[in-house]
Amino acid sequence: MDQRIAVDAFQRSAREQRGVAVDAELRAEGTENVFVAGASLPGATPCARLHARAVLSEWGLGELAEAAELIVSELVTNAVRASTAPDGHPRYDGAGMPVVVLRMASDRIKLMIEVWDVIPGAPAAAHPGPDDESGRGLMLVAAQCDRWSWQSAPGWPGKVVWAELHG
Repeated sequence: MDQRIAVDAFQRSAREQRGVAVDAELRAEGTENVFVAGASLPGATPCARLHARAVLSEWGLGELAEAAELIVSELVTNAVRASTAPDGHPRYDGAGMPVVVLRMASDRIKLMIEVWDVIPGAPAAAHPGPDDESGRGLMLVAAQCDRWSWQSAPGWPGKVVWAELHG
């Protein structure tokens, strides 16, 4: 799915859902920001992390920046890895390169982070050994946020994984 198709699909789905995970208070009074990057590109994660920090600073939520950056980093990294074939190349689906969408919403008390990818199905929690260097992303997300989950979204080919932080 190329970026233009992904953005159109995301916007349709977000209009229908008004954000899958964002609750009523955030929809009514919140601030939204959308960041789109090629999901299978290595640069997506650091760009999303820096974007999150800049947006949180602008929103006056700097105290959430460290936890939010970690969550964004882990969720985007998971989306990038899920969108990559075993040989390290992007999983093209016939419509182009897979994308990831970072969406953040806040009412200045709660922060909702959503990462949309085009890979259907639940995020796979790993069971790393003590010497493994990776596989702890979802455990880190769970430790940093107040709640998190995932779901599919009508009109979107994949899933949205979300995490909520309270200031």
